[in-house]
Amino acid sequence: MAGHRIVASIGILGLAIAGILSPDGFGQTSKNMTTLGTYLRPGTTQASAGVWGWTGATGKEYALLTSRKPGGISIVDISAPATPKEINFIPSTGNSIWHEVNGYHNYIYKVSQENSDGLQIIDMSPLNQGKPAVLVKSPTTWFKTAHTVFVDTTVSPARLYVAYESTAGVMIFTLEDPENPKLIRTIVGEAHDMYARGDRLYISNQFKATLTIWNIANVATTTPLKLSVIDFNAIDPGLGEPAKGISHNSWPSEDNKVLFTTEETAGCTIKSWDLTNISLSSPPKLLGKYIGVKGIIGHNVYIKGNLMFVGHYTAGIRVVDISDPVNMKEVAFHRPSASKELFGGTWGVYPWFKSGSIIHGDDVAGLFIEKLDPAVTALANGKNADPKLMIRALDNGTIKLRLSQAGPYVMSIYSSTGKQLFSQPGRATVGEESLSLRNGRLSAGSYVVRLSQDNLLLSAPLVLGN
Repeated sequence: MAGHRIVASIGILGLAIAGILSPDGFGQTSKNMTTLGTYLRPGTTQASAGVWGWTGATGKEYALLTSRKPGGISIVDISAPATPKEINFIPSTGNSIWHEVNGYHNYIYKVSQENSDGLQIIDMSPLNQGKPAVLVKSPTTWFKTAHTVFVDTTVSPARLYVAYESTAGVMIFTLEDPENPKLIRTIVGEAHDMYARGDRLYISNQFKATLTIWNIANVATTTPLKLSVIDFNAIDPGLGEPAKGISHNSWPSEDNKVLFTTEETAGCTIKSWDLTNISLSSPPKLLGKYIGVKGIIGHNVYIKGNLMFVGHYTAGIRVVDISDPVNMKEVAFHRPSASKELFGGTWGVYPWFKSGSIIHGDDVAGLFIEKLDPAVTALANGKNADPKLMIRALDNGTIKLRLSQAGPYVMSIYSSTGKQLFSQPGRATVGEESLSLRNGRLSAGSYVVRLSQDNLLLSAPLVLGN
């Protein structure tokens, strides 16, 4: 290596694996994400729609996997992710493309858009005694079909929200008695999906291509007040997107300062919006945009810490660093789908299991149980991994690295095509480290240096001149 000159060596948090230089994911099936297990119910010819998760009193984790044909919901024990086990299956009244599910304490609430299920209320507590979950009731008093269900647990008592997928709007129930929801308010108007946290409600108005933001303080006794409106048709046409997207779903950041939206329209991006100082005359300002794979629709978004989890249809599950909502950066993905349908692939995601397991459902292959690489998990917990991997020199077979954390590490060098060329361990003190490569030379060209240390996964580009 004598005589080589370092042309560029700027350290960044790269979260790299083999294939890092393929930014849109084509030719790859995953990045910074490991599949722990899969499950497809025997006899299922069309697999999942919505998914959710539930954790029992014993700490066991369960996936709630809805299926299209046969229509219903599988209760799947994923506490041993490599060998998931279905505990029981609760059928719907018929087959349907659309199922959504959410939960509160020991109860799960499921709706379907095409069947006459009404609100299915499932008691999960028998699982704690090794018995199957039980369908308690399916009231149809308020509706027979609905598109989306959501539970806000940040208020007491918790509230259940149901969107009709029509101009009938959003129904709001109190869960003071979780087995017997009580309707306290209906906001009439076109509604496809909604998210609620505390005194604020976000309604995606679907074909109206708007998202309305509501003040729902004291919603049982006080008429909700419309605070602001996002009009997707009014977005700067310079974005080069279709003039009319479908307002599909939204999720706010954990500090309530930024909203993330999807439009379920080919060519439209997932967008971030500034929620500070909004009013009817001052709508949220567009901050940034993201799409995992051009031409593939971003279906649903879910926020955990500094990460956005995207059910991205045939682009699979995508994980995005949103710590800077102006410049959102994809940090992980898994693209399992064999579906070729515009609306096929990954529909829903659940990333909140204590174990770190993440589940998503594919419309062909069913349930996938995933785990993120450690440095990405650190982002999800609101802790940015240390980005300071600095390459100081590469000469006479020795690479000099500046590290800010002591302890053992493994350093690897990859070619521009993702092929691993070197990998060997070292032990660091804080500061500059010298590591002699044990074999071979590097010719002039571009490389990626990857370093794994404890819960950090760092990388930096390396360009060698003649």
